[in-house]
Amino acid sequence: GVVAVGDYPIDSLEVLIRSRFASLRNPVTERPRTDAPVPLLPGTRMVAIADPEQSTEAIELLIRRPTTHYRTELDERRNLIGSLFSIIASQRFQELQRQPDVPFVGAGFGPSGFIRDLQVFQVGVNPKEGQGAAAFEAAMRELRRLDEHGVLPAELERAKASLIRGRESAAAEVGKTESYAYVGSYINGFLRGDALVSAGERYSLAQKILPTVTIGEVNT
Repeated sequence: GVVAVGDYPIDSLEVLIRSRFASLRNPVTERPRTDAPVPLLPGTRMVAIADPEQSTEAIELLIRRPTTHYRTELDERRNLIGSLFSIIASQRFQELQRQPDVPFVGAGFGPSGFIRDLQVFQVGVNPKEGQGAAAFEAAMRELRRLDEHGVLPAELERAKASLIRGRESAAAEVGKTESYAYVGSYINGFLRGDALVSAGERYSLAQKILPTVTIGEVNT
């Protein structure tokens, strides 16, 4: 049968790993690791891609920004504020989708990772057939409304409650998490110098930081 990594005794795993990899050494002359940054070019660029095997349409706007690191509580605060904004946007689009004449089957916007040197603010819509322009305009209209009027206090409190519930659930699932989730964190730690934070620590940080996040910070 299939045996999960967590089913093995840690001591046995460590012995196995050391026996396979402890003898490895870096070469005397290491190849230089080339840094190939992606430039933040000015202006707007557009590309249309047609795939005959794709049955649905998608429109995305990606606004590129330099990547930020995750090393301090201030970084976690910034991440939480971005998550709150995305939750509020998602809730607004869910309300819009209840209207009979809405031109999209799905839409949303918010901060997102992209590649190592870049992150993006992403606007994405899945329009109903033949309503691409109307669907994209509906998403941009909602974004402009948030820009002009900000979020509502009740929206922010709902988003905080939703986020803390998610963190609490993740902390309760420790021991059931697939190994790839941990490996991804280790890779980011090695390649980017990001802090390694457990689900329990993320829950504790959310409990500490979320009550102090103001509506002004989310609007900014």
